[in-house]
Amino acid sequence: MHQDLVGALRARDRMVAIAADPDLGQSAKLFALCLLAYLVDPSDARQRRGGRRRQWAEAVGEMMTGESRQFGITGPAGAQVSCSAVEAVRRVIANDIPRYRVSWSRSRCPVVKTRGKNAGQPCGRSGSHRWVDRDPQTGQATEMVFCRDHYDPAAAAESHRRAQQWTANGEPVPAANAGGILARHFSADWAALYAWADPDITPLPEGKPATPPRPALRLIHGQGAPGGQQRQGWNEHPPLALRAGAAAIGDTTDRGHRE
Repeated sequence: MHQDLVGALRARDRMVAIAADPDLGQSAKLFALCLLAYLVDPSDARQRRGGRRRQWAEAVGEMMTGESRQFGITGPAGAQVSCSAVEAVRRVIANDIPRYRVSWSRSRCPVVKTRGKNAGQPCGRSGSHRWVDRDPQTGQATEMVFCRDHYDPAAAAESHRRAQQWTANGEPVPAANAGGILARHFSADWAALYAWADPDITPLPEGKPATPPRPALRLIHGQGAPGGQQRQGWNEHPPLALRAGAAAIGDTTDRGHRE
């Protein structure tokens, strides 16, 4: 009984940590919660169908897809795709492989205007020329966007020169700014899982640094306020510590098990 209570409390803490992690996207969070349910289910009811034992990816994927047996997930390129149970698990893990991802966030020309009533303000016109400028030493990428009028051939030539130097330096890659989030919550052979999910991507050693938790504010009752009223103040709760899972996820070496 004591062990059941301790296990239930640990599972509850892990569930809360998963739900509160701001770096987990919608699909990854659903996968993590379904995986946690699979790992703590003592009945083994979800692990069997038709007298055969299902692989963990099939069982977890079917929790995610429900009765439809199909799951919509956003791929790395931003496209929404529909996939089966095992493929849903594979895509979630592939999207979480630690990597350095170039952020394409600019769509407007940022060059500051020098004339007219809007002088000193960004141009704001749609970008017709865009490329990535690479730091030759670190590989850090900066998105370059210019409209037709502000396009700078000299800047483009300089970025081309820097890209050649980056290649000559062996194409160094910065630290990961995406992926590695699921490994915060589950202990597993993630190298094998990443290779199973997408063997064409080489994981970086470390994942994305954790986003600091949003401050949780609480009321502090003060003394000595005018009229005998209590003063109101705010303080931060300490951040919730994430508990690493000790359970192994399961065998993922069967690459033939695709749907």
